[in-house]
Parts: sequence; C-alpha cells; structure tokens
Amino acid sequence: MGFPLGAVRFTRESEFGSVSSDFAMDTVRCEGDEVSLLNCSFDSSDDCGSSEGAGVVCKTGSTTPTTQSNTLRLVGGSASNEGNLIITRPDGFTGPVCDDTFNHGDNGIRQVNLAS
Repeated sequence: MGFPLGAVRFTRESEFGSVSSDFAMDTVRCEGDEVSLLNCSFDSSDDCGSSEGAGVVCKTGSTTPTTQSNTLRLVGGSASNEGNLIITRPDGFTGPVCDDTFNHGDNGIRQVNLAS
C-alpha cells in the first residue's frame, strides 16, 4: 500500500463507511512474519455484513507513500493513509476484508507489511 512504517491503528465496523457485503477475506489469521495480508490464513466464504469492514490508519512520516498496490487499497478515508481495506485475492475476486478477528493485537496482523 505504500506505507512501510506500518499502522497506527486498525479499525472495525466499517469505520470509514459501509462496504460491499461480498467479502474477499473473513477470519484473517496472521502469525506476524507474512510479507502481505494475502499470506495470512483466511476464509474466502464469509458471514459478514456491510458494517463489518476492517480498516487501517497507516503511519506517515519522512517516507513518502508510494501508489497503492493492485492487490490492497484503502477506501473511504479522509486522507490517503486511512480507510477500509479492499483486497484482490489471487483468484481475481476483489472485496473488503471482514473485521472478524481483525484487530491490532490479534495473531500478528499488526506486523503485516503495509508497504506492499
């Protein structure tokens, strides 16, 4: 996503606005050594609604963010470093990430590289 400094905080409950109810990832489980969110385990079927989108506020600093990747982007935020997470899976399906199990302290998600 172009934010190599990581996240300030993770958000739940579609903090940056409602998302599609066709989710790309549910029950995301990261160990902390993944290079990308797509390297975490997840369920491709979901039981989530449009008010359950996961999001992130990324750290900014002296590093200028690069353009957002083709697989992961932020939508709905008031600045380029925040928003609900929208991801494109390897099978080509694009949708939001469900907030089930998604938070700053859960299963290493906070360690996932937000630069890619």
